[in-house]
Amino acid sequence: MMESKRVLEVARALAYGLTSIIAIPLLVLGSRVAQFVFTIYEMPFGFEIMAMMTAILSIFTLPVMLWMSYKRQGAFPNMVIVELFWTHSLWILWLCTGATAASNSWAGGCNSGMEDIRSADFAIEVIRPACNQTLVLVSMAILGFTFMFCANLILWVLVIRSHRRGNCNVWNQSVLNIDYNAPAQRLINLTGDLKKENQFTEKPKVDSTLTLVTPSFAQPQRAYTPSLNYASSLPYIPRHPEVQV
Repeated sequence: MMESKRVLEVARALAYGLTSIIAIPLLVLGSRVAQFVFTIYEMPFGFEIMAMMTAILSIFTLPVMLWMSYKRQGAFPNMVIVELFWTHSLWILWLCTGATAASNSWAGGCNSGMEDIRSADFAIEVIRPACNQTLVLVSMAILGFTFMFCANLILWVLVIRSHRRGNCNVWNQSVLNIDYNAPAQRLINLTGDLKKENQFTEKPKVDSTLTLVTPSFAQPQRAYTPSLNYASSLPYIPRHPEVQV
């Protein structure tokens, strides 16, 4: 069984390489259609501008990302979160390019309605070549969309599976530095560890019965000795003689 990392490496190299190669004729076809549209209609159709923009972004980013993943591992463009975002954006651009070009009236057939435009010679010499180039542009956009979508989908599946296995830092790592076949990390069960520790640790037994103790506030008793003569204990007060008038 082929390893997941090897599958990703091969699919990624094929998708990035083929998309970069297809982007070159896409840029040429987009520029030729744009030249024809601006010359005849003096206003853009829209799909030729999107085709040139998609081709330029693919040519200048995909080969650089592919080269840096082998020569400068750990660089910012090769982080999983960055590559997921960029490949997802590119396949959307390729899809929009093909959809907008196919929605043009030329995509229905280059022989229909050409005789009604100015003259048959003008239609054969000018409009029909531009129509054929548009059809080729649509087919290349579909191929580019297929390659980028497959590469992005494979990366999403492997990264989500690695994250579910306990590798929470997979989003910040380089794409080719991750072991996608690593086994799931064992989560620590704190309750089980505590139970195992309690089996080997003896704890002193504590009596759960409570004894109610009532505090005693009794004062010590003193012996009372009554005095023999209460009057003798009083102070002596002399009496004054009565004064007669």
